[in-house]
Amino acid sequence: SNTKMIINGFTESQSNLMEGILVFGGFASLASELFLILAYKFVPAIRTFSMKLVLSLVYADVLYTLSSYLYLFHDNPILCAVQGFLNKAAIFSGILWVVTFLWVSHIQITEFRPHINIIYKKALTWNIIVSLTFPSLILLGQIFNLGVSYAPMFFYCTAYPAVFQWAFVFIPLWILIIFSVILTFKNVYALSKKYPEHDVSDYTKLFKYSLMLTMIWLTGTLNSAVNIIRGSPSYPLTLINLIANTFMGVFNVLLYGKSVMNSIQKQRITQRLRVAMIPKTAEFTYQ
Repeated sequence: SNTKMIINGFTESQSNLMEGILVFGGFASLASELFLILAYKFVPAIRTFSMKLVLSLVYADVLYTLSSYLYLFHDNPILCAVQGFLNKAAIFSGILWVVTFLWVSHIQITEFRPHINIIYKKALTWNIIVSLTFPSLILLGQIFNLGVSYAPMFFYCTAYPAVFQWAFVFIPLWILIIFSVILTFKNVYALSKKYPEHDVSDYTKLFKYSLMLTMIWLTGTLNSAVNIIRGSPSYPLTLINLIANTFMGVFNVLLYGKSVMNSIQKQRITQRLRVAMIPKTAEFTYQ
């Protein structure tokens, strides 16, 4: 069957299970991403610059989720190339927005800038350039027959042979992830110096951003290494990697949703206070 050709070495039942996770996880992520998008649109209290960066990350996740469904048509080499290009561009874009979020946090901690929002266009421009660079190199290699192309692997179309997957995907990704960890350490250190009276454990919560990136991409990287060494992927690693990537939108809601819900609750309380403060003489009855 087509499914058994997707990942060599897996049984049909294993492949069918992973296809089901791909479809269901995609819907769950899209629903979660839509929640954050609508919350940003209809809840003025959360329209801060930091949430604008988070929203940009969510848009990258939406592109990632939608592109994942193109894998169902992986037999078409053109659609496989399109899926691989969009998928990798969305991955780089999402990680770059996390790095931007941490970098902006560091700037605001060390030297507060009241008009930090003006850098958004610059951040967006650099995000687009960097996130398109590596996927474009793979695509150009495929177009001009330079020995690299997008091919189906682990339910995603990615760079093939595997050496190019490491050169154009894993190594750049891990450089960005390591940079996000370094930024997190710098933020925690800066906060502890600026506010020594606070509990340092509160600042370590910043590690949740880089920690999630590490957890999501560790299994995929290990699985690729296993595939190179023994010639076939590991089913447990493939399954974990698929769940981590497919439910990425859900994880983002869990990560950022708490602050969103707190903002919504604060707005409701504010509205109730405003209503309670309106004097009865200001009420009118229309006949």
